[in-house]
Amino acid sequence: MRLDGEQWNEYFESFEREAFRLETLPTYSVAAEEDEYAAFLATGRLELPDDDPWLTKVDSTSGLSVPLSGYATD
Repeated sequence: MRLDGEQWNEYFESFEREAFRLETLPTYSVAAEEDEYAAFLATGRLELPDDDPWLTKVDSTSGLSVPLSGYATD
């Protein structure tokens, strides 16, 4: 739903439980990521190293991690 001006204000002033607002940009443009983004658009895959800082943060935040080696059963 797209609301502008007073219509937007009325909508958010009258909600009863929760309101969520998602702001997006019409284009994605970060010069440092142009090549990586173009490759993603072409292949549908995003190649990231296992030690990518963002992946490491998300992995540790979720409370889960991948062991360095398999579990031994003695």
